[in-house]
Amino acid sequence: MPGDAIAVEALSKTFKSKGVESIVAVNRLTFSVKRGEVFGLLGPNGSGKTTTVRMLTTLSRPSSGSAKILGVDVGKAPLGVRRRIGIVPETSNIYDEYSPLQNLTFSARLYGLSTSESRIRAERLLKEFGLWERRASIAQTFSKGMKRRLCFAMGLIHEPEVLFLDEPMSGLDVESRVLLRERIQGLRASGVTIFLTTHDMHDAELLSDRVAIILRGKLKAINTPEVLRKQLTSVVTVSVELKGSLNGAELGIIRGVIEPPKIDDHGRWNLKTKNPEVVIPEILRFATERSLLVPWIQTLEPSLEDVFLNLVSSDVHPSSKKLTV
Repeated sequence: MPGDAIAVEALSKTFKSKGVESIVAVNRLTFSVKRGEVFGLLGPNGSGKTTTVRMLTTLSRPSSGSAKILGVDVGKAPLGVRRRIGIVPETSNIYDEYSPLQNLTFSARLYGLSTSESRIRAERLLKEFGLWERRASIAQTFSKGMKRRLCFAMGLIHEPEVLFLDEPMSGLDVESRVLLRERIQGLRASGVTIFLTTHDMHDAELLSDRVAIILRGKLKAINTPEVLRKQLTSVVTVSVELKGSLNGAELGIIRGVIEPPKIDDHGRWNLKTKNPEVVIPEILRFATERSLLVPWIQTLEPSLEDVFLNLVSSDVHPSSKKLTV
């Protein structure tokens, strides 16, 4: 639509190799991203996420179809696109032998900023990302979280209108994750469009206005996290905490449980079911028979992760029930 920050039409990428069958990495993707939106692109490894981002950021030419960033065609005018986008890659792109201040001012100069303006912006970003006290240290001495924050700042030094974030929270400590989440939300509030790829469903659900899920290069679902969750209403999770001697695998035999039980970060068992009214009494009976205490039990509505896993399962086993897109 006119005015969209990103417009993708039948975008495809095929890799060809002599003597080897062609591989279709991205297959006729069509979607748009509104200005000022946080848009999450989700998919398992090998789904085409990275290839899609590489095409949108002009690092790889499409085999067919088109993509425009702020109305500029990525294939016909790549330099015009690069001036208006920022990229925070999954792999660090900082110079370890430089200080954070040097990394930022160097990045700014690449975008044509003056020496004085480069310095002003670099100092501001160092303060915003909690790196000011280490501005003169070489980046090689930084922790992973500090390096990630510096990468993020480098992607913002030229004040891009569209920011691409590739797995921005991967392997970060809690403090860095909170800081980057707040920064993403602040950028959205200021009108910056953010294109986010992530394996972390919690981050995607927390940050994204809309998400697209791709599998084997094809678009499988696109909508707000809330709408996607509501479309998967047949399965709920019963979360239960059990105190006492327990073999967790035994929970899988409880009547009404449809998947192997999983334990979460809080030590609670999550049991998938289509009939919570059956499963809850069965859990209590199970606990009573084994002299287990039940300090916590609650039903949870489907999460974005449930939606994602449902689509992946449907893709692997086409006969299973599919989510309506």
